[in-house]
Amino acid sequence: MTGSLFPDDGAAQPSTPAGKSASARTAPARRERKEEREVTELSTEDTNEQFYGNTAMIGIVAPLPGPRFCWLLNQHFRTVFVNDTDDTLEMMVGKDGKVLRRKKNKKSKAKVPQAPVPSLFGPQPVQEAQEEGEPEGEKFNFAVYSHKIPKSISYRYLVYKLRTGLVSLLPEGDEGRYDYMWLVQTGDPDHDAHKILTILRSIPGVQAAQQLTEEEMERCKEYLLL
Repeated sequence: MTGSLFPDDGAAQPSTPAGKSASARTAPARRERKEEREVTELSTEDTNEQFYGNTAMIGIVAPLPGPRFCWLLNQHFRTVFVNDTDDTLEMMVGKDGKVLRRKKNKKSKAKVPQAPVPSLFGPQPVQEAQEEGEPEGEKFNFAVYSHKIPKSISYRYLVYKLRTGLVSLLPEGDEGRYDYMWLVQTGDPDHDAHKILTILRSIPGVQAAQQLTEEEMERCKEYLLL
């Protein structure tokens, strides 16, 4: 890539003559905002490329609780899937059923419930404090289970729980029917996904399992990024 998106910090900036129009004076500010948007877009693309490089996705229909499903995986694949609460994904749904926000549930922002104040009328319900400016709605958390590949620094398996009750992390469509998504991050993800599928389809409780196409993966990426 030639050139830079950032101006040289050490370069002297020419002063604006007093006779310049207002549009001429605001032009540099507009250019800076445009450059900031371009940097953000490039950063998002780089992040996606780093996270999804050498990956394959397997959609799984298995209406089982997360701990039970991962126990079955550990038994059949000799894996050690664990749930890291730092990787939990959060979605907020408004009263009208529309999705207001999807984000990673950062541990640093977790609220610690306050102890109930003693009352003559018995214990009172604890209300969770709402963040300032946060839209009103109901929060749903989606667990992410991970298994580190032995003798590897960065390779791993991630299993996303896509459903909480009747709410799905993925939008409606072909991918919205899955209960779990297995993200394969290895040196040869397509080959490994094929082997995983063979075993998955033999596990009791797994009704269907299918590797996603590149087009299907593109539709899921923004919802599964950690």
